[in-house]
Amino acid sequence: MFLEEIIYVGKEQFASCRSLINKNTQKEEGILQKKARIIALAVAVIFLMGSVMPVVAADGTQALKAIFRNIKIVVNGNTLISDKEPFIVDGTTYVPLRLVAEAIGGDVQWDGVNNKVVITVKPSVDPAELQKRYQEGYDAGLKAGDLNGYIRGLQEGKAQAEEKRNAEKEYDEGYDDGLAAGEEDGYEAGEYDAERGRKSDWKKAIDSDSTISKTYKLSSESKDYSDGFLKGYKEAFEDGYKDGYDGYYDYEDGYWDGYDKGYIDGKNATGTKPSVPRDRDIINDFRLDRESRSYSDGFLEGYKDGFRDGVDDR
Repeated sequence: MFLEEIIYVGKEQFASCRSLINKNTQKEEGILQKKARIIALAVAVIFLMGSVMPVVAADGTQALKAIFRNIKIVVNGNTLISDKEPFIVDGTTYVPLRLVAEAIGGDVQWDGVNNKVVITVKPSVDPAELQKRYQEGYDAGLKAGDLNGYIRGLQEGKAQAEEKRNAEKEYDEGYDDGLAAGEEDGYEAGEYDAERGRKSDWKKAIDSDSTISKTYKLSSESKDYSDGFLKGYKEAFEDGYKDGYDGYYDYEDGYWDGYDKGYIDGKNATGTKPSVPRDRDIINDFRLDRESRSYSDGFLEGYKDGFRDGVDDR
């Protein structure tokens, strides 16, 4: 470390506080060197505040006004004891150089050849020890970071999994509800088209997504539920429509087949007012459990009508 502002009072070196503070910044090895500008002073008289001192400058001697204010030097909370009192010259405070430098762990050397003061401040901690401490801290931080990261990841993963399960549950509920609604609506639409002699076309018969959503008030449900409902509705509507369309003709066939059977049974029935057989007996007698629902429904309805007509025609 080189100091720019040094004053000699007798044989004692005084450095400005500003110079010491500014130069106490350490580089990689804790040593900062800079060429010094030295003003040498020879003291004639040092007495009261405001004393005048002759100074030996680079080109001779000049008088400077030094102010003494009983200035104390405190380093890291410790007051330094010295018989060389600090003073102020032109607003700059000068302190005993060696006293202060050694107080902060520095070694002071005078380079008379190059006319400079060299201060070397050794690192307070061995570099190898610093590296060791750094590595220990780094390793500890790495482990703590891994643990914290694992815990955070675990928590976020559990939250995402729970959210996914809830979303899937709502989707499945919507899908099942959509299946039921779609099958019923599709069946009715198929029957309606078949009854009017229209060509089978479930795509034309099904409502738009917005109409389905409005009909079943999906806007009040979650997105997952709504998506599932629409998916299930469309799938079931197609199947229901085909069943309804084809079932209409099955119903007609079943009705007339049942009517013929019922009429014969009614005409051959005995008694004054014979009763129409129960549905269960009709289904078992004519094995309707093997037929489609539409055919069976039509058969039952036709059988009953035919039975009554047969009884009346006896």
